[in-house]
Amino acid sequence: PWDVARGAATVDNAVAAAATAPEPASVVLHLGDLLGEDGSKKGAEDESHHRRRSQMAVLLQPLASLIPYIASPGSRPDDFWGMPLGRPRRPWFSFSVGLASLVVLCSATLLGTAPFERGAAEKQLAWLAQELAKRGSPEARRRRPWLVVVGRAP
Repeated sequence: PWDVARGAATVDNAVAAAATAPEPASVVLHLGDLLGEDGSKKGAEDESHHRRRSQMAVLLQPLASLIPYIASPGSRPDDFWGMPLGRPRRPWFSFSVGLASLVVLCSATLLGTAPFERGAAEKQLAWLAQELAKRGSPEARRRRPWLVVVGRAP
């Protein structure tokens, strides 16, 4: 189960790694399940989950103040924090950093394990095809040769 001490140790390790790395990191990409599973009920009304979510946000602040911290969706529908900001609120998104284009998928939607809107998997796959065409074009690859597609689960 997730607890504040374990979360703090994980974040402390990430902050130390970011501060001492020979090459500075451009971004931290956390692949879902920010809080892990603890056996509690799944859902937006889970008070314990909201408390842990607030604690985790406080713990992440030192790291997120050093470099951008982007979290992809996990297995809980309320584990999606709406990142990156300024984008449509859906659990899949893309962004660019340095020489890389990153495409972040919501594997829970594709696997049918998250209660998002009806037809969400089809919408995500249509969006993915458009993103790959746009970010994979020769012109786009000259600007950003790395095209990385990630998701929490295979």
